Amino acid sequence: NVSDPTSAQDAATKSYIESVVNSMNQKKSVLAATTNNVAATYSGTNTLTLTATGVFTIDGITPNINNRVLIKDQTNGFENGIYYVHTVGDTGVSCVLKRTDDADTAAKLAPGSFVFAGRGATLDNIGFILNVERGKILEENSLIFSSNFLHNSLNK
Repeated sequence: NVSDPTSAQDAATKSYIESVVNSMNQKKSVLAATTNNVAATYSGTNTLTLTATGVFTIDGITPNINNRVLIKDQTNGFENGIYYVHTVGDTGVSCVLKRTDDADTAAKLAPGSFVFAGRGATLDNIGFILNVERGKILEENSLIFSSNFLHNSLNK
């Protein structure tokens, strides 16, 4: 019998691998992911309204209406998450992002949730996994997305 791995070079049992895979929760891919904090106001309706008006660019990509994006670098970590573009920014109009239906509650966006970012000047074709203890509501958690579990796995 082989024990569950504890070191980087340990063998892993089928049971251990299955438990890790089953704890992961894949989400539909996003167009792009943030590389820094986005100046915005969060409301209790799962909405992030950008402070600036005009075109919203995320890692060199300009998303269109309904495009999914990963916001992962907010100073207020509970604002991080998977959003879709509800209102495209324009002259005198702020971009409005809303949490996607598959990631708008703590039960849906739980530890082990992962998503791929398909495009970006810096974060092109990279997977991200959520590392956080589960709370009852998203606003209780600082949502931390890590990119070191998958790299260049999408469309290769």
